[in-house]
Amino acid sequence: MAEHSDQPAYFVFRLDKQNKFGYAWLLIMYVPDTCKVKQKMLMSSTAETVRKGLGATYFAGLYHISTKSELTFKGYSWIDKSERYKNQEDLMTEEERIRHEEKQTSVGEYIGGPTTSNVHGVNFPTDDTGMAKLKEFSQNQIKLVVLKIENEKIVLDVAVDSITGDEIMKKVPEDQPRFIFFNYTHTFENTDMNSVFFIYFCPIKSKIKQRMVYSSAKQAVLTAAKDAGVNIDKSMEASEIGDITTKYLHDYIHPPKVEEVKFSKPKRPGKGRARIAK
Repeated sequence: MAEHSDQPAYFVFRLDKQNKFGYAWLLIMYVPDTCKVKQKMLMSSTAETVRKGLGATYFAGLYHISTKSELTFKGYSWIDKSERYKNQEDLMTEEERIRHEEKQTSVGEYIGGPTTSNVHGVNFPTDDTGMAKLKEFSQNQIKLVVLKIENEKIVLDVAVDSITGDEIMKKVPEDQPRFIFFNYTHTFENTDMNSVFFIYFCPIKSKIKQRMVYSSAKQAVLTAAKDAGVNIDKSMEASEIGDITTKYLHDYIHPPKVEEVKFSKPKRPGKGRARIAK
């Protein structure tokens, strides 16, 4: 370390604490003040890639240091994120509390084993009951299927044979996300039509961890629906229990025509014919 004290480097340090994946590790990023600006920028931009590449679920945090003395036991000042705000949460504003919860929440907790930088979602399996109802839905035997996540599986929450657009949101909780499939049967321009909606309901009242997990599992739900033969016409999101109504769905798939308003050319100010000034 003495020979290259001006060179930035990563250190991986094993902590004494353990989680369900084994010992927790700390990623230490050493960036001395004397190194070049380009090197500082490179280290800062690659820290998360390094952490994910080694397996994000194994790391308890990222420790930034800029001097060699901080690498000693005496200079070690990193505090586990679970302890960092223990005595400060009561003093936080609502906005600070949400930011703090976002930082502490990681979808990686639901992924067994190391993660990689190209992971875009969580591949939760869909249970047999949920798949069976999706197949019935694809065959137009039922009008509504609502799925939820439970015990790291996508499971059936609600299945309804007959329902209107105004009644959909009565079937879901106000404070928990849900995946909704609805077959909107209606008449448009004297033609009977079926329009299949996929609605990702993510209420503001829901917990941040729920939002992250449901958002990451969205692609797995769409894949399961496709495997069941469901052809989606329109996808949309809702964040309030009153967002979805029959009128909203109808206007969403058949936007009202906007009449073109024509304006007449204003008359020249003054009276008489225009004259050319010489």
